[in-house]
Amino acid sequence: MINKKEILLDRIKGPVAFSFCMALIFFFKNSYDWSYFVITISIFLIFLIGFSLITAENYLVGFEVKNRVISFDYKITLSDSLHKQEIDLGTIKKIKFHSKSNIINDFHSITIKYNQGNNLESFDIKIKDDKTWIAILAELQKTMHNNCNRCTTP
Repeated sequence: MINKKEILLDRIKGPVAFSFCMALIFFFKNSYDWSYFVITISIFLIFLIGFSLITAENYLVGFEVKNRVISFDYKITLSDSLHKQEIDLGTIKKIKFHSKSNIINDFHSITIKYNQGNNLESFDIKIKDDKTWIAILAELQKTMHNNCNRCTTP
């Protein structure tokens, strides 16, 4: 289960680094004025962290593949309530797995493009560990193979 601390750290690490770099540029431009550096970094931090926290990201809590439907239970940034997204496996057009690895543990993500009526929709979800997205891929492959009429292997 993903906790709020992990989500908060994931959302603010980018703005902290970006605001520090921007304030450092202003520091060197304004003849090494430390008070200006502190004020600039504070303004950037407040603005960028605030903007980052109000933008929505989907964080996976659980998933299930049943009866040709994959359902995701997810949280939106700093939200207590769970949301559910169900996608029919027959409507899935493309699945992309995005993996990042650097010093700070990042979330991995999946992008699923599927047909919703006449429209092509996209669903993005962030996943904490490799084992989960590998399990999702294995479940999708197993379900797609079991429902394939052309396959002769069990």
